[in-house]
Amino acid sequence: MPISIFEMFRVGIGPSSSHTVGPMRAATLFVKEAADEGVLSKTEHLTADLMGSLGATGKGHATDTAVMLGLMGLSPETVDTSAVAEMMASVRDSRRLPLAGGHTIVFDPALDITFSPDKAAAFHTNGLQIAGFDASGKKIIERRYYSVGGGFVVPADNTDFDKPRTQSRDAFPGRAEVTVPFNYTNASELVAMARASGKTIAEVVRDNERTRRSDAEIDAALDHVWDVMCECIQRGLKTEGVLPGPLRVKRRAPQLLARLKASDGNDPLAAIDWVNAWGFATGEENAAGGRIVTCPTNGAAGVLPAVLQYYVKFVPGADQTGVRNFLLTAGAVGMLYKEDASISG
Repeated sequence: MPISIFEMFRVGIGPSSSHTVGPMRAATLFVKEAADEGVLSKTEHLTADLMGSLGATGKGHATDTAVMLGLMGLSPETVDTSAVAEMMASVRDSRRLPLAGGHTIVFDPALDITFSPDKAAAFHTNGLQIAGFDASGKKIIERRYYSVGGGFVVPADNTDFDKPRTQSRDAFPGRAEVTVPFNYTNASELVAMARASGKTIAEVVRDNERTRRSDAEIDAALDHVWDVMCECIQRGLKTEGVLPGPLRVKRRAPQLLARLKASDGNDPLAAIDWVNAWGFATGEENAAGGRIVTCPTNGAAGVLPAVLQYYVKFVPGADQTGVRNFLLTAGAVGMLYKEDASISG
């Protein structure tokens, strides 16, 4: 399989890979395309239409916020999540939006971002259509993008928005055409290739990844993924209060942690309780818009970190090599679903 393991493990923000990370990347792509076509500096006003599922659940998933952040040129991987609320308040109060590159436009989120759940495109239900206008009100650029799951973005054809752009299957992270030593397309082929070569699945995936990166670079990237997962768990375990949204759901991870610390340590099933606490911690950070690892979606972001924490805490002889091999193997499974089925939703 020619795709990279790091298409499955990408640092981003919550609460949704399809409805937050994808639209943010799509908005960034729009600004880049506008700049490439020489119309960004002429743009004085923008509108964004959240279509289909993005329109139906966009407010709960902060899709409007994600689009504004993307237009500002901010990345899900690096945006300061603690500063997002202040930035959005500034845009709403001033009705001005600083685009990537420093150009500021007139922009009122309440009027210029529309939620259109009734507009469901044939290609995919998560559609985002952005239009730019010059000082006279003339439309000078318009693009549609589809957020197809896991933070992946597919641009629509410029002349037929209901079709994907043929020259770009995935706009992010920019898939390179490479020849890999193990070009499996399904689980049976993956297992057969591993057995025939005498390699583990992790070794097969690493061999494919070596066509893009050195071993040192692969390890550094995997370690970064694990570090972000650990940091997310720690934030979730210590952060109390309620989650965003009208339901005012109380965070549970700190309470679970306190209960585990107060136990006598004789419960043979305590390991399961720890896994639950770590999963809750990550899931609650995701729901709050915090920094997480999409693996392979935000909705499932708590599973792998919780299992890996179990490995590190409870499995004798656990080490960083084991963490890396786990991520390589899990990523192989994620890639199969990404290519042969769907990780959207």
